[in-house]
Amino acid sequence: MSLFVPRLSIVVLLALGACGCALWQSETTTEPSTLPQSNIADDTVVLETTKVRIPNMQQDAIAQMWLEVDEQFMPTSTRHHLYENGIRVGLINYHLPQQIRDLLETGSGKSGLNGQTSVLVKDGEMPIAEQRRFRKGKRGELIASDVMPELTCFVKQGDAVTGETYYQAQCRFAILTYPQGDGRVLVELTPEIQHGQPQRDFSSPRDGIFEIAHRPRSEALSDLTMKAIMSPGETLILGATDELKGAGKAFFSRADGRRQVMLIRLAASQTGNLFAAEIEKAAEPGEISPIKAESTETYGSVSFD
Repeated sequence: MSLFVPRLSIVVLLALGACGCALWQSETTTEPSTLPQSNIADDTVVLETTKVRIPNMQQDAIAQMWLEVDEQFMPTSTRHHLYENGIRVGLINYHLPQQIRDLLETGSGKSGLNGQTSVLVKDGEMPIAEQRRFRKGKRGELIASDVMPELTCFVKQGDAVTGETYYQAQCRFAILTYPQGDGRVLVELTPEIQHGQPQRDFSSPRDGIFEIAHRPRSEALSDLTMKAIMSPGETLILGATDELKGAGKAFFSRADGRRQVMLIRLAASQTGNLFAAEIEKAAEPGEISPIKAESTETYGSVSFD
């Protein structure tokens, strides 16, 4: 069996959030390198994720970008329901929309606050993507926002609209992955709002063994669950609709009025018992040279139960 590894690096797609990428190269290239081989489970999936804050001056370009992403992969009824709640989801294959390439020209790069490699735009910066391994059916969490003192979120179901106010709230996505055996992976995302002070929680992940943890309360927006079958190299983009409303407003807008998008790239799917991932490659003509994905404390982390 073999490991499916795509050609496109997540760093290319970091620019998708209009974080004009500074860390691209036009002259120097490097030979591909691989991580040391190590034994991991056959059902392992490698995802690269990042949140991208969109500069105010680039809102129109991002709106145009949505015209070039595939939003039709999702059933019409599901897509319509997400739209009603302010959420937009698209699938990106292997080529950047021209609007994103144009945005790259406005940026430059520098080291982040903790020394990590960053991509910089005129009114902000962000660290590059985090790379994590997921096991089949094993829950993970993607952090979508900072902790907010107060958050009101409205959810529309049919003709009914319900709303609730949460305190000390943080938006997250519960994520599950299911390898399909041919390199593709079913990715399932459910929006959740964690809120309040941590409370003692008892769980039994394994028979006869109980664990005690302190976690905030969590409100799952199960009606807004999203599913996508992804091939290696494809990226899922999540953001808000043109009109900021409902859960989309809660998850994808900032207190300063800026929007953000979340990118989830399928870096590799494991179909054998050895792991070897391509980290660097020479840039193709017209492409951004990839750089190694890093994890930083300033980027929303992925955690496992």
